[in-house]
Amino acid sequence: IQNDSWRIALWFYTLLFLGIGTALIYPVIQAAVSDEVPAAWRGVGIGIYRFCRDMGYVVGALVAGFFLHKSVAILVASFLLLLCSVLILTLFVPKQRPKEITSEQ
Repeated sequence: IQNDSWRIALWFYTLLFLGIGTALIYPVIQAAVSDEVPAAWRGVGIGIYRFCRDMGYVVGALVAGFFLHKSVAILVASFLLLLCSVLILTLFVPKQRPKEITSEQ
C-alpha cells in the first residue's frame, strides 16, 4: 500500500484541479453561449451546447478507450477532433457580433 499511496494522492490532486478548472470555466462558457444566441432561441442554444458537451464526454471516452493501447493513434485522433471543432467554429460562428442597440440611439 505504501507504493500506491502516491498514485492515489496524484489522482486526488489531479481531479481536484480539474474540478476547480471546470468550476471556473463552465459559467463563462454558458454566459458566452447566452450572449451569442438570440433571446428567443436562448434555451435551444444552451440545450445544444450542453448536448454537444455531453456527447464530447461520451465520444471522448469511447475514442480514448479504443485507442488506449496505441499512443500515436490517440494523438492523431485528438488532433483530428480538434481540427474538426476548429473547422465547425470557423464555418458556423459569425466573425463579429452585430452592433447592440443602446438606449442612447
